[in-house]
Amino acid sequence: MSIPSWAYRGAKVVCVKNFPRAEVEGVNHPHVNSVYTIREIDPVPPGDCIRLAEVIGHICLDGHEASWGIECFRPLITQSDDISAHFQHHLSNPVREEA
Repeated sequence: MSIPSWAYRGAKVVCVKNFPRAEVEGVNHPHVNSVYTIREIDPVPPGDCIRLAEVIGHICLDGHEASWGIECFRPLITQSDDISAHFQHHLSNPVREEA
């Protein structure tokens, strides 16, 4: 799996998937619909993971800090980043042409 272009240190992301195992174990974890900042990218098999500035993970048995599957996040798109915002005036006031 390759790291998506939107996944870089400092990028804002939104959590889109629950972490039921983390909830059961009672560890600090990301929550759905919350916004986070990528602190570190951890390209480990079988899938790429990220660490978040707002969530300091627990230490795993191998001594490393836990990371979160990148597939559980999407890039945060702000109104100014959204291309449709630049064309909104065309979308809300369409010009009708006669056939």
